[in-house]
Parts: sequence; structure tokens; C-alpha cells
Amino acid sequence: MIESASRPSRLTFRCFGSEVFIRLDPVETGTDLTLTARDVASHEWHEVHAGWLNVLLPLKAWVDFGIDLRNHDPARTWRERYADQ
Repeated sequence: MIESASRPSRLTFRCFGSEVFIRLDPVETGTDLTLTARDVASHEWHEVHAGWLNVLLPLKAWVDFGIDLRNHDPARTWRERYADQ
């Protein structure tokens, strides 16, 4: 018999020299995602911040609305749940 495992709520990994922590917390309306990047050089902070926004905003679009913001194919249309870029 396979026992059910609890859902993961934390993920830690290294990305471009930074230690990244992702935490998922259940809330009444769904799940909050908190991302923290440590060891980011001060002169790289703005670039790293913008980079994570480019990851998280498409993820939110997919989770909340089922829209794939990575569309690079003109044959994929809004009706098929793709967005133009």
C-alpha cells in the first residue's frame, strides 16, 4: 500500500549564485506564493527582481486564467487560451 504524501509547501534551490526559497501557504481564496532570493549582489538586485517578475507573472496568468503568456506561435490564438507577445 502506498501512503499518501503531504503536499510540498517549500522549495529551495540555487539560481545564478543566489539561494532561492519558495513557500506556498494556503489561504481562504487559494494559495499564496512567497519567493525570496538571498545572496543577490546589490548591483544586480534590480535585474534579478525583474527576472523573477518575468517568471511569476506568466505563472499567475496560467494558474488564475489558463492563459499561456509564452506564445511565440502566430497560429496560437486568444481563443485557444494563448496571448500574443
